[in-house]
Amino acid sequence: MGSKNGIAEWVVKNLPSSHTFVDLFAGGCAITHAAMLSGKWKSFVANDISDAPQLFRDAVEGKYANEERWISREDFFMFKDSDPYIRVCWSFGNCGRTYIYSRELEPYKRALHRMLFAKTVAERRVAFSTVAWELYALCKAGKEFNTSVRNMGSLQSMENLQRLQNMGSLQSMENLQRLRIMQGDYREVEIPDGATVYCDPPYIGTEAVTNKKCYGYGFDHEEFYGWLRDAPFPVYVSEYSMPDDFVEIASIGKRCTSSPKNNSRKTTERLFVHERWAGKVKGRSCYGGIFD
Repeated sequence: MGSKNGIAEWVVKNLPSSHTFVDLFAGGCAITHAAMLSGKWKSFVANDISDAPQLFRDAVEGKYANEERWISREDFFMFKDSDPYIRVCWSFGNCGRTYIYSRELEPYKRALHRMLFAKTVAERRVAFSTVAWELYALCKAGKEFNTSVRNMGSLQSMENLQRLQNMGSLQSMENLQRLRIMQGDYREVEIPDGATVYCDPPYIGTEAVTNKKCYGYGFDHEEFYGWLRDAPFPVYVSEYSMPDDFVEIASIGKRCTSSPKNNSRKTTERLFVHERWAGKVKGRSCYGGIFD
């Protein structure tokens, strides 16, 4: 939910370089991952109130290299609280609370999963026959296909798993040893002097926040704004909008991919910093270093 994977390089490009990158709302570590590959920082701190950053580190270290399980709806609700891989990668929008597929789509997704991981041609043929027969039955019943059914080949769980497995480029990197994983409140993280601090908080007004449907945690935006105003260092924040005393320093269009019905909705992602620091981020880091 709210993943920055598609714009991670853009975010990192618009942040000043320094010795340490601090990601206070790291989530699945899309921004931390891009930061580690950018060469702009030597050390990294990834904090989140959930255990998603630890999932990221486990993936980098190869824990899921041979992961092939199909996780059913029953499996998801049985194991999501004890297995972060199941909770994150097999939940809708990676929210951790609702299963990735609707009941109507689950049989087709399961059959496609079996096709992808079939060990023999015979197994693959059986899985393919299952998909074909169920699709025929659905058509005969006169039901309409939505975009999700027509594009079943792009399995969200498989895409998530591929991201987890395609992190080999980090395994041999020296800076992986300089990645510190934390789980806690953003206000309790010790910020090194001169670090680049980035926040991707729950966006105000979004359904996941107002109804607590996915994140599962309450979030006080006014308290967060107060913390930003009092911070003795610049903090770069991703949001759609911020109070008037925060200045937008960059923006980019982004296609929404977390909606179950409409993935064509476009949004504008923005980077903000408090007005106290706005004059110091045009072409230079707040500590005097040039950044691209």
